Amino acid sequence: MGNSPCPLPPWAEILGGALEGGLPGGGEPLAGDGFSDWMTERVDFTALLPLEPPLPSGALPPPSPPPPDLEAMASLLKKELEQMEDFFLDAPLLPPSSPPPQPPPSAPSLPLPTFDLPQPPALDTLDLLAIYCRSEAGQGDSGLAPLPPPQQPPPPPPPPSRPAPYPNPATTRGDRKQKKRDQNKSAALRYRQRKRAEGEALEGECQGLEARNRELRERAESVEREIQYVKDLLIEVYKARSQRTRNS
Repeated sequence: MGNSPCPLPPWAEILGGALEGGLPGGGEPLAGDGFSDWMTERVDFTALLPLEPPLPSGALPPPSPPPPDLEAMASLLKKELEQMEDFFLDAPLLPPSSPPPQPPPSAPSLPLPTFDLPQPPALDTLDLLAIYCRSEAGQGDSGLAPLPPPQQPPPPPPPPSRPAPYPNPATTRGDRKQKKRDQNKSAALRYRQRKRAEGEALEGECQGLEARNRELRERAESVEREIQYVKDLLIEVYKARSQRTRNS
């Protein structure tokens, strides 16, 4: 693939030779004739041919050039990088940090005066015991009265020797009778309550049976009246028939 001219077909070479050699048969072109001018004019047929040969069937097309958007973005990014570089180059440099101040030199330490204190003489254990005994003897001879012993509380009085009296048998017997009497009263009360409940139940049942009896009696009376009405009706019918038969 390139811009080099492709080989001309045979008909183009024959037509070009005819145009260069003149008309066939040795004829001269007529001056001023439009047809002769068109026939004698040189024509570059290579300009009419395609610059690139057609792709064979099944071949992939050439890769398309990159889109212009990517190129524009790349150029913009390059410009921004250049602007940032110029900004950082134009920024003033910070002055170097000053070293921290050094502490002032300390004053030379003065020697402290030393004093030699006299040490007390070392006492022996026996000497200490002798001093302690003398101090105890001096306190005993000072005439101070000794402290009295603490007073103890008086002992509690002894319990009475007389034993407690026995319970009165009469009182115990009376309590038993009272308890027995109370039990009898409660039993009688329970018995009366039970009998009253049973009587109320029987009375309610009796009232129900009486109401049922009255209802049945009323129904029996109504049935009896109906039967009597039917009997009377049959008697009248019988009388009417017998009278009719007699008249006939």
